[in-house]
Amino acid sequence: MNYKSCLEFKKEDYDYIKNNCSDFDFWHSEEIIQGIKNTGRIVKPVLFYKDDEPIAFSFARFHKSAFGIIGKIYFGSRFLGTPLVIDKFKKDSGFYRFFLDEIVNVSKNIKAGEIELYPCENEVFLGVLSLNKKFKKNQLLDLYVNLEQAEEELWKKFSGNLRWSINFAKRQNLSCVVDNSDETFKFFYENFLNFSRHKKITVPSWLAPDVFSIFKNKYLDLFCCKKENKIFSTMILAKFNQKIISICSMTTDEGKKKKSSKILCWEVMCYYKQNGYTSFNLGGIAPRGIKPFDYGYFKLEYRPENRFYSYYTQTVVITTKLKFKALTFLNKCKQLVI
Repeated sequence: MNYKSCLEFKKEDYDYIKNNCSDFDFWHSEEIIQGIKNTGRIVKPVLFYKDDEPIAFSFARFHKSAFGIIGKIYFGSRFLGTPLVIDKFKKDSGFYRFFLDEIVNVSKNIKAGEIELYPCENEVFLGVLSLNKKFKKNQLLDLYVNLEQAEEELWKKFSGNLRWSINFAKRQNLSCVVDNSDETFKFFYENFLNFSRHKKITVPSWLAPDVFSIFKNKYLDLFCCKKENKIFSTMILAKFNQKIISICSMTTDEGKKKKSSKILCWEVMCYYKQNGYTSFNLGGIAPRGIKPFDYGYFKLEYRPENRFYSYYTQTVVITTKLKFKALTFLNKCKQLVI
């Protein structure tokens, strides 16, 4: 049996994988690929075959982070290449061994500087990756809330300080609603950009207004906490397979005084629970002491379930001094958008 990869392929081959893979989701959809392209980045889809049968799909996203871009001079990218494999080949260890070797060659051909792979719950892929010494293991922590619990049970688990904050916010007569309008998103985006520049963190470029307009309602929602049309807190949520993920959030200075972010998160849980969603991913926690990423610990007040997961990286192209200086310059400008 022969494996091969192709950068050029027929759409029906992609559709075959889409229709025969139970793991297909928002992150591998044509919409998100188009959305990434709309940000000005380069997207390189790759299809994998076994004896001429399409069995897996992946794609490289050329980030503006990695080593950076100045004008038209391109300084590298990352290949976020976790494969989407059709169900009958999910336990094919031979394919995963081929994939790890081939993905390095593909990355070199498309000039990707780094490979980043997330095996998630695929134990076969994880086993093959763990034996490959060329890939470095990294670990992240995500926090989940089980929305299949009764609201009373969720409430009981919250810390006393969190329950007090939510009740305090209720007395402010704040309302929390889904508002995917262009006007509300513009408010969120402009304020989040200012926040990110102040904190020296990066902003996902697929959150740009023209990209959000593609994903909103079907894949993304903008939840906001406001009073009389004055917005205090907002949260972007991705939704698929009856699960929701908090992508990013923003609270104004006045909103912090009103504890608006606390009640917003609680109302998000109640709203999506009532609409049949079963899991809420609050996102992760960054390491303490590593500024500016020492944040996210307020999430522990919701008493979520901790889930550690591993991802693997390999550097394909070594960064030169010129590239390093270019990235340093961009960081100093505080205008970096991924």
